[in-house]
Amino acid sequence: MLGAGDFNRDGLRDVLARDAAGDLWRYPSDAVGGFGARVKAGNGWSGFTAIVGAGDLDGDRDWDLVATDAAGVLWRYPGDGKGGFGAPAAIGQGWKDMRRVFSPGDFDGDARPDLLAVTPTGDLRLYPGNGAGGYNAARLVGNGWQSMTWLGSPGDFDGDLRSDVLARTSDGVLRLYPGMDEAAGCRRATSAPDGRRWSSSADRRRAGRHDAARSSARIVACAP
Repeated sequence: MLGAGDFNRDGLRDVLARDAAGDLWRYPSDAVGGFGARVKAGNGWSGFTAIVGAGDLDGDRDWDLVATDAAGVLWRYPGDGKGGFGAPAAIGQGWKDMRRVFSPGDFDGDARPDLLAVTPTGDLRLYPGNGAGGYNAARLVGNGWQSMTWLGSPGDFDGDLRSDVLARTSDGVLRLYPGMDEAAGCRRATSAPDGRRWSSSADRRRAGRHDAARSSARIVACAP
């Protein structure tokens, strides 16, 4: 399940979920904290190892998805503005062994959505969006992330107009890594406000909203 964005241009953010049969479902927001009836957005998604709500990658104002398959190919599925997707296009390769792939929104302050990925050795790589449906060459922005059991981005979690990263440690502590200015790196991670152990997907969903649209982050360089 992923909070992927506004896929039908109604100004509200939707949630996408893949079921055991590989069908992709869109749950439209009802604007009052719930969801309308789910709508099937596609099928044949069972072979993907990661599916990410990537934002508007090509500048057409429609939200796109990116997905990695078992062979390590990165695919872009362009949003059609009606809750579905156009024909996929391969935009990268070599993603087979990535531990985690997620989008923080605009992470480097250029008004284009980016992608973050953790390599098998724990390096955190930033793939800047190129505005034309793909990504520029990766930049190393951190290391030592192989011990984290989950990573993601809530967008601007702390209200400073920079995208942040959330990570869960092996003992269940949820840490916030706030985005910082390019020269400053990132601030020290903080635990979840109530000190709880965050071991389930339900806990992670409570961590905060994905607010990539208003995020305007600078490059971070941080390590656990």
